[in-house]
Amino acid sequence: MQLATRLALPDDRDAIWALYQTTMRPHIEGIWGWDEQWQIAHFDMAFSTASTYVVNSGGKLAGYYQLDLNPEDIYLRMLILAPGFQSRGIGARLLADIVHMGVQSRRGLGLRVFRVNAAARRFYEREGWTVQSEDDAFFVMAHASCKPGAPPVNFRLATVDDIPAMSAIRLAVTENVLSDPSRVTEQMYRDYLDLLGRGWVAESAGAITGFCYADKEHASIWALFMAQQHEGRGIAKRLLKLAADWLFEQGSERVQLTTTAGTRADAFYAGRGWTREVLNEREVRYSCLRGRR
Repeated sequence: MQLATRLALPDDRDAIWALYQTTMRPHIEGIWGWDEQWQIAHFDMAFSTASTYVVNSGGKLAGYYQLDLNPEDIYLRMLILAPGFQSRGIGARLLADIVHMGVQSRRGLGLRVFRVNAAARRFYEREGWTVQSEDDAFFVMAHASCKPGAPPVNFRLATVDDIPAMSAIRLAVTENVLSDPSRVTEQMYRDYLDLLGRGWVAESAGAITGFCYADKEHASIWALFMAQQHEGRGIAKRLLKLAADWLFEQGSERVQLTTTAGTRADAFYAGRGWTREVLNEREVRYSCLRGRR
């Protein structure tokens, strides 16, 4: 699904207000009751002071999000999707971009979610957020990868010089372990740099934290691995997006990969909204169609 994100204009106000009412009113009514006048004033204040982004798809309003961009932190004031665009992986894509903003700007990232909205809390926890505190109405959450002053994560094309670090990460994993490590040779890493596909690395403080390879011939993800100490920071999501987007740009209509069933990788790809297919007792295949990433 193709998305277009832009800063909201004054003319967007009424459509965003209507979406806010549709999604938020049931929660607010159940906690405090719905005071129309107060809600309009509160909404208009946020619309005028926060950075509001409109998300469109196919000429329709798919959703919006609001950010308070402070010197030391970013507060995700609102992330709302229209009912017809929910449960399609859009929220995860938008959230990954917001997390990336926090990482690159070295700012903390926080939000609040209604206690009664259990589905929203599960969504954020699945995306790497954790509860920091709570009150009668809200859970206050933060993302582990976004800390003030934390080294930024840079994403770039992999080079031959990165092969030793990538191999070390691959051999250090505790799941999807190679039965015969010698089968993955240095030449294979070299071939997938350009001849057979393309590779990307994530780098922070001068160290490779993760890598991903795209196999052009088979329109597949040949490898996606993270250094264990850097898991849960949203890095793997961005690496996967880089590889999948590149394959779609090369003309692929469907990107696929295989992984071991019951592993964290299995849960990771399921959480991205990819289609899961059981191949046998040990192995599953995931696929993503163009326009659904």
